[in-house]
Parts: sequence; structure tokens; C-alpha cells
Amino acid sequence: MKKVKVTFETFSFDELSKLSQAKVVNEELINLMERVPYEDLTDNQKKGVDEAEKMQVPWFTGAYIMDYAKEEIVDLCRMGTYLEDGSYFWQGECGQFETEEIEGT
Repeated sequence: MKKVKVTFETFSFDELSKLSQAKVVNEELINLMERVPYEDLTDNQKKGVDEAEKMQVPWFTGAYIMDYAKEEIVDLCRMGTYLEDGSYFWQGECGQFETEEIEGT
């Protein structure tokens, strides 16, 4: 048997580049639209969905949600941990490992 030590450099949302942050926000928005039932959306998110339906442009639903609920979406993104490219870092897929905080990097 071999034991392999793997190191991941992870980032908070605010530590990511603007491009990686945009990727995270886009993926969070897609996840919200595909997986969260309308009745579970916040009032601001519902306003975005309702506006897209009223204007009969469902392909702009995400843009309308961002118009009304951008800060809510960004706050959700700030709860995650990410790789440098904005991919979500999910510790459960990586098995058991130790974490080490590195200051000043």
C-alpha cells in the first residue's frame, strides 16, 4: 500500500481573480436556476424570475436575477472554498486530509 500526500491551494471568493469570481457567480446562478424551486427563492430572486417571465424572455432570467439579487448571489459565493480557476473545492471528494493555513501568500 502507498500513501500519497496531495496538496491543494484553496481560495476564498474574495481572493480569486475577477475572472474566477465571475465563473463562481455564473455557476452559482446556474445552480440556483436549475435546482432551487421557485417557492424557495428569496423575494429578490423571485422578482428576477417574474420580470423575465413578464417580458417573455426566459433566456434572460439569470440577468434579471442578478439585477435584483446580485449581493445575495455574491454572499452565497463567499460561503465556498475554491481552486484558483474558480472551481468549487469539495473536501468530501478528496478523502481525509489535514489542512494548513499559510499566512502571507
